[in-house]
Amino acid sequence: MDEAATIANQRRRPSRGARRQNEGFVLVLVIWLSGLLAAFAISVTVSVRSHALYARNAVSEIRAKGIADGLVQLTGLRVAHQEAAPPADGRWLACRWPDGAQAWVAVQDQSGLVDLTTASPRLMTALLEGLGIPPSAAEEMVTAMRDFRDADSISDFGRDEPEVYPGRDFGPKNAPFEAVEELDQLPGMTPALFAELRSLTTIHTQQTGFYFGTAPERLLQVLGLTRTSVAGLSFSSPQSSRVRSITVAVQITDSTRFVRHATIERTDQPLRPFVVLTWDGGGWPFYAAQATAVTPCMTS
Repeated sequence: MDEAATIANQRRRPSRGARRQNEGFVLVLVIWLSGLLAAFAISVTVSVRSHALYARNAVSEIRAKGIADGLVQLTGLRVAHQEAAPPADGRWLACRWPDGAQAWVAVQDQSGLVDLTTASPRLMTALLEGLGIPPSAAEEMVTAMRDFRDADSISDFGRDEPEVYPGRDFGPKNAPFEAVEELDQLPGMTPALFAELRSLTTIHTQQTGFYFGTAPERLLQVLGLTRTSVAGLSFSSPQSSRVRSITVAVQITDSTRFVRHATIERTDQPLRPFVVLTWDGGGWPFYAAQATAVTPCMTS
């Protein structure tokens, strides 16, 4: 009986090879579970970091936007009350916000720009030629501008205006320009030309010329004029405007940037010194942010 029991126990006991196989399977399972847990932990860590980074960026954007919007309102009050207001010829002034943020502010009297709706054809042609457009192409583009804004469907050349511009799915608006950005709809308009015209034109003056006293230096340069020049007196309009554009570019200490562009009109009303005509964002003005500001933005 003892010998029979011993044989039975040996049959029930796993062999050494089987034990090693089972131990190997358990080891693989443990390693696999450890890897899975490690991957899960890494995923959670990355997710937490991503959310933290997103939250930090959102807070930075809100800060930069708040500073820019506040400076636009402050500058608008200064313009309306004509107290400590920046020059109105589009030049950039740098200042420093109390928390260390850097800001750049530019104010442009709209009378110093070329009105897209009322400017004389001669002025518009000179502007385009000054920007490097050949004379014949400049004349065609001026004609396209007039066809775009007039109410009829007859071209200045006496032909029917195109129902659809080449390569576009629309034709002339046949109504006055409502925004400078509508220039981008004209045939033959390139991104480079649009960028130049966008900073030199307006829709707010209803003048055939522009006021030399508040014209940006770039406009005078393109036309080959100076503020005291007599050669371009036919382009001159003698009065300034109640309408100003205000552009504020802000960079906070973590390098987050924001640009606010607004157009305001003075009202001379004590309780409402100005009204906002436009309020939007804009591209970063790399040409403006060249100097480090030391003057506080909040000085009176």
